[in-house]
Amino acid sequence: MKISIQKIILKLLNVKILTFILVIKNLAMRYLYFFILFTFISFFAFGQTKNKVIIDSIIRKIDKNKRTSNDSIAQWGLQLLSISKKYNNDTIEYEAVRRLSYFYLRKGKFDSVKKYNSLMLESAKKIDSFKIVSSYQNIAAYYNYVSKKDSAMYVLKKAQKLGNNNLLSKNRKDSLQKIKLILFIETAIVKNHFRDKSFEKALQLTYLNLKTSNKYGIKTFHAWNYFYLGLINLELGNYDEAEKYYKKEYDYSVKQKRKDMEGFALMHLGNVFFAKRDIKSAKNYYLKANTIFNKNDYLKGKLISKKKIFSIYENENKLAEAIKIGEEYVVDYLKNSVQDDYLSGFYIKLGRVFHKVGNSLKGEYYINKGFRHVTNNPNENNVNLINQAYLTYKELNQHSKALKYYETVTKLKDSLLINEKFTNQLAEANTKFETEQKEKELAQQKIATQEQELLTQKANTRNWLLLLSLVAVAIVSFAIYKRYKSETKAKQIISIQKDTIENLQKELHHRVKNNLAIIDTFIEIAKEEFNDEKFDKKLTEIQNRIVSINEIHKQLYQSSDVTNLNIKNYIDVLSKNVVQSFENKDISIHKNIENINLNADTSFPVGLIINEFLTNSYKYAFEKNKGEVTIKMTDQGKNYILALSDNGKGLPDNFDIEQTETFGLRIIKLLTKQIDGVFNLESKNGVQLTIQIPKI
Repeated sequence: MKISIQKIILKLLNVKILTFILVIKNLAMRYLYFFILFTFISFFAFGQTKNKVIIDSIIRKIDKNKRTSNDSIAQWGLQLLSISKKYNNDTIEYEAVRRLSYFYLRKGKFDSVKKYNSLMLESAKKIDSFKIVSSYQNIAAYYNYVSKKDSAMYVLKKAQKLGNNNLLSKNRKDSLQKIKLILFIETAIVKNHFRDKSFEKALQLTYLNLKTSNKYGIKTFHAWNYFYLGLINLELGNYDEAEKYYKKEYDYSVKQKRKDMEGFALMHLGNVFFAKRDIKSAKNYYLKANTIFNKNDYLKGKLISKKKIFSIYENENKLAEAIKIGEEYVVDYLKNSVQDDYLSGFYIKLGRVFHKVGNSLKGEYYINKGFRHVTNNPNENNVNLINQAYLTYKELNQHSKALKYYETVTKLKDSLLINEKFTNQLAEANTKFETEQKEKELAQQKIATQEQELLTQKANTRNWLLLLSLVAVAIVSFAIYKRYKSETKAKQIISIQKDTIENLQKELHHRVKNNLAIIDTFIEIAKEEFNDEKFDKKLTEIQNRIVSINEIHKQLYQSSDVTNLNIKNYIDVLSKNVVQSFENKDISIHKNIENINLNADTSFPVGLIINEFLTNSYKYAFEKNKGEVTIKMTDQGKNYILALSDNGKGLPDNFDIEQTETFGLRIIKLLTKQIDGVFNLESKNGVQLTIQIPKI
């Protein structure tokens, strides 16, 4: 009996265990798919998180070292770029090339900068408009670095316009980031206005930025705005105003707990007191700033504050202290920076102090080292630096060396005066031309308004005809007659207005022609003032370009058709002018020009291209001042073909059109691009230039 009961119990247990196993098996099979999917998602998420950690780590390392010359930055940047290619991620690519561009800018490797700037802009266009704005900011920084201020300002204005057009966003945090970016752009514009001494524009934009930062509560920019208000007032000699704004800059820096900005605010206050000749107060501020920078290991601030303290010691005639901190500055600068733009000027100052203490060997070394750089960059500050070298050797009675620096100062001053005079003349002519263009636009706008009124009148007339046709045939006939009279009058008005437009265009061409003639006269006067053959040749080339433009306005003014130009007559006059400029050369010009009429927009670039080619051929093509130049222009259906050639010595064997810096060829390439032309340059028994010009 016992055995049977045990068997029964065992059987029951086995059934339950078997049932439990079956249930577990069914559940496992049912949820196996979900388990596999969950495992895959977890693995993928872990991989993504791991990648994000790696990317963030690389970006942090680059940003931490971005103000140094650490070559590892390039390796990190390329590693980040490789990751972006692997995952086809435009955002990561943008972040990589933006940092690589900044690094190579500090290194002074401008070919790499241009390469990464181009990649940065391409990536930004795939992301959003504000990445494009940020790219423009980097590109403008490059242009400022290479002293292309006009290009920098153009790019900044483009960024400002694009940013303001795309500002709206539902996400307030996103909007604030965009507003900050625009404020950065506008701060850079203020900086460029200040460099150009356009203080009124700089002040207006700074006040506007201050208003914007107050409106959106972006306190970081308060300090920046107060800095520029102080800087402009300091430059204008308003020392009390400058001190007021710099104190506000300091207060905001303290509130924001930004030690770097706090140190710079103290430096700026020191600048005010230095300008007021309160050397003791200036020194106190500079030393406080230097303490903050040293304590927080802020390299840029340490360098600048040392330079300021050097000036204080020199002013106090504490020359040993000045030399000590001056040499520390040089060592720190060379150790942590890669560009010597600022250091070159400092070399001259340090050399002057060494001469004062009687160490002529080191004095000579530093002055010569600084002189080599600043003479290649003619500007007001560098002229003053070289003048210091001149005064140093004059005081030491070393007259031959003093004379060397005096002559350099004189040449640089003359160069700056000539550039300023010529720039002012061109600016005046440009202002006149813009005024005339605005007058023309107003006239056209008035005509367009009148034409719109006439069209409205016609529409009303048609409506009346439909209504009156229901009344009677007689009334309809009368209405048709009235309409006919109205249209006749309208045609007469339009005809009169067309005549008026043509007269205005002729007057515009006449005025521009006269203004260009005035500029030509100014250049002729400049040629008489300076008895320099190279200078004379350069100005003659400018005159030839002006004459080529002037001839278009002249022919359009004299023509019954003020919008199109007979290219054959124009080229005849243009080639005669170039021949007269080189009367001492036995070079003949053969022309095969079809009877082609070009519109004015195309005629200007074509004339300048021909002028540049003829000038280059006369100057460089013929070793014995004897040869032939051929000009051919034909109509080939959808395109015009302009063929220019000479039988001179041709281009050098290693000539590369993509890499050339020749001024004339750069102009020809830019003008060809302007008219959407196709450019082809060959060198075989001379030089052959063929340009395919699409018809408009």
